[in-house]
Amino acid sequence: MPVEVALEPWSDDDFPLLQAGNTPDATRYLGGPESEQKLLDRHRRYVEGNDMFRVVLLPGREVVGSTGYWPKAWLGEDVYETGWGVRPEYQGRGIATAMPRP
Repeated sequence: MPVEVALEPWSDDDFPLLQAGNTPDATRYLGGPESEQKLLDRHRRYVEGNDMFRVVLLPGREVVGSTGYWPKAWLGEDVYETGWGVRPEYQGRGIATAMPRP
């Protein structure tokens, strides 16, 4: 059965999602865990922007991760980079591959 998710704009209530993903294992390829202040700064940017989303598993509406995009220069070109994270207890269910589907 295909997994269904919804992407919802990041909100003030989503800070615990950042905290939950701020582990050595989850951030090992991203430079390691961030300080609480850096997390708060990033959370504020997410709330004020329109490029980060919480991932909600349907039909139960559990918040299972996050995804977003941001501008980046690459090989002299302006491009967009994307990233995502799925909470460990929800990994292996096809959630990450369901995120970009319309």
